[in-house]
Amino acid sequence: MIKNTISLFLLMVFTGLNLLAQISLDCSLMRMDRGVDIMNYDVATSCRYSASSLMDGAEIVFCPAGIERSSPDDIKKRWSFDWKVKFNNIYIRTKGGIVLEGMNAHGFSASVMYLENSMLPKKNKKLIPIAASLAVNFYIDHFKSIDTALLAVWDTRIFDDIGSDCGWPFRIILHDSTGATAYVEFIEEEMRVFTPEAPSVVTSGSSFTRLVTIRHTPLYEPQNNSEKDFLYFDHFANDPRDKDPEKVPAYYQKHVKDLKDYIFLRRDHENPALSVRSADNKAEYKFREMRFPAGKETTGSLF
Repeated sequence: MIKNTISLFLLMVFTGLNLLAQISLDCSLMRMDRGVDIMNYDVATSCRYSASSLMDGAEIVFCPAGIERSSPDDIKKRWSFDWKVKFNNIYIRTKGGIVLEGMNAHGFSASVMYLENSMLPKKNKKLIPIAASLAVNFYIDHFKSIDTALLAVWDTRIFDDIGSDCGWPFRIILHDSTGATAYVEFIEEEMRVFTPEAPSVVTSGSSFTRLVTIRHTPLYEPQNNSEKDFLYFDHFANDPRDKDPEKVPAYYQKHVKDLKDYIFLRRDHENPALSVRSADNKAEYKFREMRFPAGKETTGSLF
């Protein structure tokens, strides 16, 4: 078992994003062009969300094992898919109802990250329907390891229920307490699953295939800041001489303006916990210290 495993979900920038009372994304206002997720053995760092837009009004939800959850089906006259939550978990939900990030008591996490040109699969009656807004919940409710989660990935079909003209522009990121990682992408209506060896790095925007290409092929230059971030953090994660976690936020302090407007999130998978901090506040949610009242979810502000 890999010791001291920390997952880093870093810098998802959602600028100018307008979330309505119902689940809805205004594509003309979205700008989510930078973000980094790192899974490493022993490096602790953070995730960044815009506190002034997407994370404004977001809440932390405490979900006990045993409650029932249900996803509708987008195929007419088809039954919903219902399940019972297996593990205590917590997750972050925006005021528009989109679940961005979650972790369960076994240190298994799921999150979403912006993926340009993402296209979800077509309707298929043979596959289990999972509403996009519940994708994170589905994984943290059911699984405690990447191996078991991947057995279910190919039997499910994510469909768009967020009411966006640009569809569901995300990839799904999965990590567990052993250091295993999976990236689930939807390109041209086909699902692609990648299971890179740790330490693994992925950034917002480009497909994982594109990121691997620019890593190994010098002729392919990074086309945007997100791809430049990927090359920087890929080197950082694979350099055994330098594991100072503060170099990660320091990098963004240097390259990104208005850092004070953002919330950082750190995931510790081996000792399950979520740490959230902004320029003025900090909160840590450790599973061994949390209580999950049976029978219903409870909510609270992030701080």
